Amino acid sequence: MRYETLIRCILRCLESLGGVPWVLVFDNMSTIVHTLAERDKDGNPVWNQKFRQFASEIGFHPDVCDPGAANQKGTVENGVKFVKRNFLAGRAFRDDDDLSAQSWEWILERNSQKCQAHAILQTTFC
Repeated sequence: MRYETLIRCILRCLESLGGVPWVLVFDNMSTIVHTLAERDKDGNPVWNQKFRQFASEIGFHPDVCDPGAANQKGTVENGVKFVKRNFLAGRAFRDDDDLSAQSWEWILERNSQKCQAHAILQTTFC
């Protein structure tokens, strides 16, 4: 993914969320970190400088999946699977504007529903 595309997508997500979360977790992409194998002496990722500056300016702390923890990568990728299975499957779009309109309606509908994660958090922390 090109850096500009990544930044544009992150900004759109934050705009639709209406704020900036404390931490954003990413896969180990070259637009985020230099290389998968490159870590500092404490084992932390070596950030792509442009991305680190972007994160600092926007006000979130970037994090990446641990290369040795397959469950983390799966968690990140589950969001993509969710959209493919629940939004894209069986839909047709006239053009980009139609895709955008349908996806926005779907997002508003989904964001108003509670999921199991919300129920677990409410019972655990409330």
